[in-house]
Amino acid sequence: MIIYERHIDVLQYKEAWPCKPANGEPNVEDVCGDVNSDNPLHSMFRKEPKAGPVRCPFSHPPYTFSYNKGTGDCMSPVSRVDACMDNSRLLIRNAACADVESTQDLVEELECLATWRDGSYHYMVGKLNRPDLGAHQPDEDRYRCFVYDQDPSNTTTRVAISADASCLGIPSPTDGSKVMKLTRADVSHTRCKFPPWVVQHRHWYSLDKARQYNFSHTNSSFRHDVREDPNLTMVASMALMGQGAALPTYSTGALAAGLQGDRHKRTEMQGVCHSVEEAGPQQPGAAHAAGTNGSSSSHERRHAKMVVHVTSGCESGFICMMFYERDNHVIEVQQSHKYTTVPEEACSPDFFDPKTLPYVTLITTSLRNRKCPHVGRYDIQPMSQQRQKRKVMDSSNAAIDSDGGQHDNFADCSENDFQSLVVGCQNNNDIMEFQSKCTNVATSYSCHGAWEENGTSYLIASASKSAGSKRFCFIYTRELLPVDHGHNKLEGKHGPMASARRSSILRLSTVAESCLRDIIPGHTGALAFNLTATGQCNPYGMDGVDGGATTAQLSGILITSTLIVVALLSALR
Repeated sequence: MIIYERHIDVLQYKEAWPCKPANGEPNVEDVCGDVNSDNPLHSMFRKEPKAGPVRCPFSHPPYTFSYNKGTGDCMSPVSRVDACMDNSRLLIRNAACADVESTQDLVEELECLATWRDGSYHYMVGKLNRPDLGAHQPDEDRYRCFVYDQDPSNTTTRVAISADASCLGIPSPTDGSKVMKLTRADVSHTRCKFPPWVVQHRHWYSLDKARQYNFSHTNSSFRHDVREDPNLTMVASMALMGQGAALPTYSTGALAAGLQGDRHKRTEMQGVCHSVEEAGPQQPGAAHAAGTNGSSSSHERRHAKMVVHVTSGCESGFICMMFYERDNHVIEVQQSHKYTTVPEEACSPDFFDPKTLPYVTLITTSLRNRKCPHVGRYDIQPMSQQRQKRKVMDSSNAAIDSDGGQHDNFADCSENDFQSLVVGCQNNNDIMEFQSKCTNVATSYSCHGAWEENGTSYLIASASKSAGSKRFCFIYTRELLPVDHGHNKLEGKHGPMASARRSSILRLSTVAESCLRDIIPGHTGALAFNLTATGQCNPYGMDGVDGGATTAQLSGILITSTLIVVALLSALR
């Protein structure tokens, strides 16, 4: 036997046959002299490769191809080779030609295992899997040998495939059980770019960091990672209530290898910009960014509708994506769930309906503080639903004492968790504080950006470091209370200023993952509150004047006081 190592996972050999009788001491020259070029070359593939899969040699797909299985060229409709997320895999879509026998519509997933060169030709061992057959394929039907070469222009690749799990019967790239001619497909999407206001930040995260969008430096593609963990929502809600629970950390390798179990799943998707369907400011009245004073910003927020080619695993196709600018560090995304092979269909109503698709709220790691909307003081109305949620979470997340026992941090607070809310009453007006009667420590949140949409407002806020610096979406609506015959419910008095300074109710809900549109403020969400305005920031401020007074009123009081003092001094003289 003469053995050749083609690859660490591939051996080929020739042997002399039949065996010679053992007449005395064997002579290597005599025995091996019968091995010549006409002897068949046998191949052995390591079933569990030491080197692992290799990068597929047909680089930079997609390709279109025609093929011949000995019954004629199947050229129309064209077949296609698409990339997978893993560069060691390709998806081969064989199309059936009506006028050519032995052709069929067939999808095969190719895993590239080893490559080498022998003479002027390149060789590869691959494993073909048919998704429609699942695990019911024997190894003899999976393993195949490929011989290929490229034309000088590097646009066409010729490939011949063996008929069985060997490298026999493929003397050249034009002679085999199946011969393919691959042509690089037109990649017009390389000229498409994502909007500058999206790619000005390369990395975007959902509020709970379960989703990540990482844009490439070319501004034409992104990688979308999704981590599914049912514990994230509960832990985030605990942080929202001020319990200070820290999110669990997992290594990327452990997640990818599935070592954390079925509860922790990680999926990846790659997107490439194909075309821009629509771009500009947002539709009038649809959504407004909140400025520093709580009113609509003079800067019109932008949006962009795009067709994107996406790949997840070995599945690929075109989807429609809508990007909305909410703040310099806040955007939202809607994307269709169904793939289409025709890019012109991706943004059609059959595939993309913005009225029904969910929004994914994305932020950067460096959020800037903004003035909180609706500055003032509020009383929180206790809600039975809120208390019930709190009791359940407190009982399942009791703290651990130093001696190993458990205690409930909120045992005395279950009937009225939070008493009041103070919004924007610090120096920078960018802090909200939930205050509770059972502790002197307030649960604080920093405001980062807000917008209004169809009468509902959305605010991105982050918890204080003591609560884990988690991000949340505050969803709220504002309702002005009526005035009875000039009586102001806020101040409990009559007067011309009563109608101008009406009290209001804020219906507020909090969400830990995204600004969900199916939340009913004050009723659903991780936490829900109804808040009644009780006054502005300083009921008894530095000047001893009611904090609800206007600037004009304060100026009038100061002027009047000054005149009285001057008059008294003159009288004394």
